Amino acid sequence: MGLAAQKMVEHLISEHDAKSKSIDSLKHNVEQWIEAVKSNDTTKSYPAFIFIDELDRCRPNYAVEMLEAIKHIFDIPGVVFVVATDTEQLQHAVKAIYGEGFDAKQYLGRFFNSRYTFKTPSYEKILGVHCDTYKLSKEHLTQKEIITFPDTLDQNDNDRTISLRNLTLVYEAFGLSTRQVIQITDRLIATIDNLNNVQGLNIIYLAFLLCLREKDSELYDKVCTYSFTDNIKFQNEQNSLNNHLSNEFLWKNKYLIIELHPNSIVETFMSTPTAGMSNQWKDGIYKCSLFDFITASHLVLKLSKSEVSRKLTEQYSNHARTKKPEIDFSNGQYWIMPTFHKLTPDTINVDYYKDLVELATNLDHIDA
Repeated sequence: MGLAAQKMVEHLISEHDAKSKSIDSLKHNVEQWIEAVKSNDTTKSYPAFIFIDELDRCRPNYAVEMLEAIKHIFDIPGVVFVVATDTEQLQHAVKAIYGEGFDAKQYLGRFFNSRYTFKTPSYEKILGVHCDTYKLSKEHLTQKEIITFPDTLDQNDNDRTISLRNLTLVYEAFGLSTRQVIQITDRLIATIDNLNNVQGLNIIYLAFLLCLREKDSELYDKVCTYSFTDNIKFQNEQNSLNNHLSNEFLWKNKYLIIELHPNSIVETFMSTPTAGMSNQWKDGIYKCSLFDFITASHLVLKLSKSEVSRKLTEQYSNHARTKKPEIDFSNGQYWIMPTFHKLTPDTINVDYYKDLVELATNLDHIDA
């Protein structure tokens, strides 16, 4: 036993010496490489930067080992490590190794000489940099004979900002991360770019389904199956689908800015076959709450064309009879259902949009 223990200790010492020699050799080679680079420009002295990105997404043990290696092995003059990471998530990784009671924040403080926290960019800026939003422009979609609802990006910078803002309102309602925003927008763009000759493609509703599929597949399945007024069981709670959606996500104070043409839908509201009142809504830019927009769009896609037409006739007739002077003629909610109904062919329903979402999601997973 004594001989075996002696041999084991000798082996460990030998192995440690070998590792130390390897580390020393590596350090020496890196130092020589830096000196060689600097010698090409004798007027400047600068460090070599090594960038490590998304360390928080690695296995906890790997992340901790990497930090230890940076601290104790690569303490080489002229070398600066820049670690881009979600510090909070990295602290979780440290606690996964050392236990929940471990002070991960203080532990990480040993490794970094200085820290800088980036501000979260707006979704619009993210999309402009990471996604090919030109493929949502009027110019591109006109070439593909695609008419969208609401109207999509224009070459005018102001219109582009408004249109992107409408899209990002959906992302904000679902509380998506930056990575999810980029992924879903890429799916949306790829889906639309592979279509041709489509009338009344509802980009906001399609984005809504893509986000819902990403955040909660069970609720997504129910939306694809039921009307918003249907009473369903979700998470052991019986309620209307409308209320389930309202309770799950952040719809408050989310208003779309869209162009509508009410007079092209109906010029006169008829209270009887021979009497009526003129449409006082003017063509132009309107505000509409995001949730009202989704609700009206879903209704059009769930009902038959004749059922929607009957509902609209009742709505117009009721408006003509009441003649309420306090009606807010700046509210665009009133015109979402009739406008989308007019644009949508008989062959397009919720299943059509579901097929687009499923194809985009499945191809994305295959590519990954």
